[in-house]
Amino acid sequence: MAVTTAARLLSPEEMALRAGQQLPFLRLPLRASVCAERELRLRQLAGLALRLVGSPALATEEARGGA
Repeated sequence: MAVTTAARLLSPEEMALRAGQQLPFLRLPLRASVCAERELRLRQLAGLALRLVGSPALATEEARGGA
């Protein structure tokens, strides 16, 4: 994860004073990595849900550290 910094919101007067100046660069996350991380997490959650629905006893045993 990248380090982010917070920026405070400017008042209308401050915006008017800065009109025409260079705007700060906005760094967006890489779409491919964000989607890949989300997909992996959803697949993990789906697998857990299927185990719970398919065999609650097995899921309980796995949660306790068995099987």
